[in-house]
Amino acid sequence: MHKQPQYGRLFIFVLIVSLSPQLAWTASSASDRAVAQSQFKIRRNPNNPVAYYQLGDAYLQKARESGDNSYFDRAEQALRKSLSLNSQQSGARRHLAHVLASRHDFAGAAAEAQEAIALDPTDVDAHGVLGDAYLEIGKHDQAEQAYKTMMTLKESLSSYSRLSGLKNLKGDAAGAISDLKTAIRLGKQENQPKESIAWAQWQLGAEYYAIGKLVEAESEYVQALETYPKYYRSLAGLAQVRAAQKRYPEAIQLYREAINAVPMPEYIAALGDVYAKNGNLNEARKQYELVEYIGQLSTLNKTLYNRELAYFYADHDIKPKEGLELALR
Repeated sequence: MHKQPQYGRLFIFVLIVSLSPQLAWTASSASDRAVAQSQFKIRRNPNNPVAYYQLGDAYLQKARESGDNSYFDRAEQALRKSLSLNSQQSGARRHLAHVLASRHDFAGAAAEAQEAIALDPTDVDAHGVLGDAYLEIGKHDQAEQAYKTMMTLKESLSSYSRLSGLKNLKGDAAGAISDLKTAIRLGKQENQPKESIAWAQWQLGAEYYAIGKLVEAESEYVQALETYPKYYRSLAGLAQVRAAQKRYPEAIQLYREAINAVPMPEYIAALGDVYAKNGNLNEARKQYELVEYIGQLSTLNKTLYNRELAYFYADHDIKPKEGLELALR
């Protein structure tokens, strides 16, 4: 399976960082350098809560960039160590809430976000994470209030992209698109991380795709790839457009590039569907088997991908009993 080499390279990089921070500082991305620099600070002072917080922050950014969920484990370890040294840190609580939300522990995420807000009511992003947690457990009114508070404190890429998501759930596609455009503009003005801007561009592409505007969706995915080259989300989004255009060989190539970066089950299932539409049923079957394999690789995967596997079984009319059990969980 091609998943293992991809994750192996990531683990090797972390090993290099731990052995030689000076060497790791020459790594290609800002988040890689932030990891190395934070670990260097920790070696100089093992009781530095700020350095552990910065390390957790860097690991969270690496998780976003790479799609490697193991970085959430490393982020949590660093953040809990930081809080053990100084429990009165709003930022560390907020980041821990983000880690928990990423693992689908939304109740725990809400609790940590509330702790962060109690320590600092002006912590903009803490209100955002609280809204995210509320949204995932169906408390839409509380989520909207959290986002409005966030907007009152600061209008930014983060606040507008979150408000866009809420409008999407309410069926307001035009409002969601408008907010994402504002989010992208503010992100560029504020010199936000390129991955964050690319994420908003990818999300805007997804909004256009959902209402059948393929030309606009394609444009946003291409722009996202210009902002953050080889961004796996945008590669998969562009592959979806190509499949809708019946340009199957291009769709296959794009999905393979996305999967090579991050082997997400939904991308692999989509690749299998393209193979099936292109008449290659044997290759489609291989991709479908890989979807189930990845979903069962670890306890974390079983937690994160239960919903995706339930969708997969339902969409492909297979294993209805197993799909129902996953959905009930």
